[in-house]
Amino acid sequence: MKKGRRKLAFIIAVIFLLATCSSFRIRTEAEGAAEKEMDFSSCELLVGTGDPSILTEGTEVLSSYKNVYLIRNETSEQTQEAYRYYRKCADFVDINISLSVSEKEPASEKEPASEKEPASEEEHPELTSSITRGEVPDSMLMGMDTSIQVPDKTIALIDTGVNDEGTVARTSVFGDDGRDENGHGTKMFRFMKEEYPEASILSIKAMGADGRGQVSDIYAAIQYAMELKVDVINLSISAYYAPGSEAIEQAVSEAVGRGIVVVGSAGNGGNN
Repeated sequence: MKKGRRKLAFIIAVIFLLATCSSFRIRTEAEGAAEKEMDFSSCELLVGTGDPSILTEGTEVLSSYKNVYLIRNETSEQTQEAYRYYRKCADFVDINISLSVSEKEPASEKEPASEKEPASEEEHPELTSSITRGEVPDSMLMGMDTSIQVPDKTIALIDTGVNDEGTVARTSVFGDDGRDENGHGTKMFRFMKEEYPEASILSIKAMGADGRGQVSDIYAAIQYAMELKVDVINLSISAYYAPGSEAIEQAVSEAVGRGIVVVGSAGNGGNN
């Protein structure tokens, strides 16, 4: 009887081990397939961690905010390798992909990603030069005035900027004057004013003349809105053919946890 029980226990253990290995293999293959669809051409990652010692020696940290580090690599291949490394040891890691204003329609077919030069300090004035682990990078909100006092019930419009008069304040994550070179942000501002003429609207420019901005830009804009204690955040943005952003999800969750209403777009091109 005892030998029969031991044999049965051994069989169950083998079945459990095989099932575990099979599950791991399927999960690994699924993650590999998903990674093949990712675009690493920005050569930038957002790494969320409370332990900056995991950043590899010589890592180029462009900026940081609340345990989220924007890092840059020289090539897309290095970025992919770094992504795999941080997936294992960081709280989260995001590719610093581009997002666009929500009225943009998706292309009929996904265009192949092209290798591009990493963003320069001229393109993003808030970025710093290369630093090594252990040094303190500049804040993602560097150059943005966090002393602005906004009235109650203020709406933060995170978009391409606003040209019209009547905003509570106008600022930009790019370090410029916050004017709209695309038109989408100004259009959204007018829509809001038509529906609610007394609305207090704070314009935060996080997308450029082409209607595009990176995950790090949107993340910084959301954090800035929370610093100023707004009541509503409007995000009329979209990201076709891209996975969800954990950095933005974390920022939105934090905003909601503070009682801020976050409004986002959905349904463009028949997609949500």
